[in-house]
Amino acid sequence: YPAYSGKSTRWMHDIALLQLYEPLAFNPFIRPICLSAAQDTVKQGERTLITGWGSTQGKVQRFL
Repeated sequence: YPAYSGKSTRWMHDIALLQLYEPLAFNPFIRPICLSAAQDTVKQGERTLITGWGSTQGKVQRFL
């Protein structure tokens, strides 16, 4: 991702997209996230709300 530097504060521009070689099975530790509908649009500069997972306080883990 072009804007990610690894040194961003407040977790800005920390996005990941994974392409898996084989299907995975959901379990208590592997869960899907909700994405917006295809017809939803966001205008440049408009504020949005997104969801994710991980820690927002304390020691930052290398892997979530």
